[in-house]
Amino acid sequence: AKMSKRDHASAEGDDGRASDQYRRTLRVIVSVACERLFKDRTLTGGHSIANAHWFMFEGDENAMTKADAAKVDHECKDLIRQGMKLSAVEKDYNTMIEYFAGSRQPVAAKQLEKRVPIGGKAKVWEIDVHGTKHYRLRHFPLLEDTSSLDGYDFTISSYTASGFVLVHGATFRDQPALTKSITRQIQSAKRAGVCSTD
Repeated sequence: AKMSKRDHASAEGDDGRASDQYRRTLRVIVSVACERLFKDRTLTGGHSIANAHWFMFEGDENAMTKADAAKVDHECKDLIRQGMKLSAVEKDYNTMIEYFAGSRQPVAAKQLEKRVPIGGKAKVWEIDVHGTKHYRLRHFPLLEDTSSLDGYDFTISSYTASGFVLVHGATFRDQPALTKSITRQIQSAKRAGVCSTD
């Protein structure tokens, strides 16, 4: 069902900040869209910049074109329109490590490797897209149906620094100083041998 005016107000708030649950759900949708569109790339980032989240591809930060960003935007909106279910499930720990490694989610795989879940079951979100199941670690509560975001105002566009931004609202309020700080952190992490910063 499409978001009512009341739901939209609750999500956005008077100060224009979307609630954590709506933003987190949308970030998961973005990651699934990129997994479907760019199977040979590893998505990283999700860094907060004002009213947006900044994403990039690992080892190829400048590869995102305007056309690529438009594809991600279209795929996300399509997933929302079609009402994909997000189900909280538990899956075999080793199976999920293999899945995360195979779907280019190295950080999720490492998190599971470091701590074996009680009972050998990993708590994950299962997103069923036309019979193809995608998984994400279950760190936070999410909306249980992508259609709950129907009517939520967002855009995805290529970012001048690199990668792309998921903008909550109609206009991106860029903060170049923050972008530079994040870029320095990413470069420092790479020098230290950290392969991902998401």
